[in-house]
Amino acid sequence: MLVEMGDKSDDFVGSKEWIGTFEVSICIDYTYDIPCRILHCQSIREFTDNLGNLFSHFESICSPAMIGGNIDAASKTLLGVAWNKSNPSDSHLLILDPHYSGKDDMKIIEEEGWVAWKPMNSLTPSSFYNICLPQFSAR
Repeated sequence: MLVEMGDKSDDFVGSKEWIGTFEVSICIDYTYDIPCRILHCQSIREFTDNLGNLFSHFESICSPAMIGGNIDAASKTLLGVAWNKSNPSDSHLLILDPHYSGKDDMKIIEEEGWVAWKPMNSLTPSSFYNICLPQFSAR
């Protein structure tokens, strides 16, 4: 799809190269005609400063968000934010690991940690993060 759109060269097909949140956003737009907003956070501090924006996204748009970083290269799906307004660094992110490929069983997914509330300090301090926010409403 990325080659078809002209974002990647032909040798990308079949490669083991990673894609990031920007590529995710153009694939969502291309496939479903749903635009995405990219929120770039150069540091954990900037990420923490944007928790209010993320909280608002989940209140109004309700779509999951994809998180990717440079140092922290483990992709994450963000499903929610427990925002502590008085102490934002004590906030938590509801993270789903998008690599899960087992049974559709929430008990297994929760017990094995594929989805969990993660504290802000679980993010890599030296990484930047891009957050892909699809702009459609699930309601």
